[in-house]
Amino acid sequence: MLTNCLPRDRTSKFYYLTRFMFAFVLIALFFAVCSMFLGVLALCSRIGSFLSSALCSVALFFQTLVAALMT
Repeated sequence: MLTNCLPRDRTSKFYYLTRFMFAFVLIALFFAVCSMFLGVLALCSRIGSFLSSALCSVALFFQTLVAALMT
């Protein structure tokens, strides 16, 4: 198993990193889906475009954080 290859004092660190990573994946997914739905509104108005790009930027931030925690 993979847990036998890792030192015992470091396994809890990786366990907690993956737990935070999963939470940030869900947050990024929420903002990305909201941005996708507001993208339809972006076809009609400028405020929809602004909101969609703002939510997409927030989702990008959280996804970048997930990538940093994953590596």
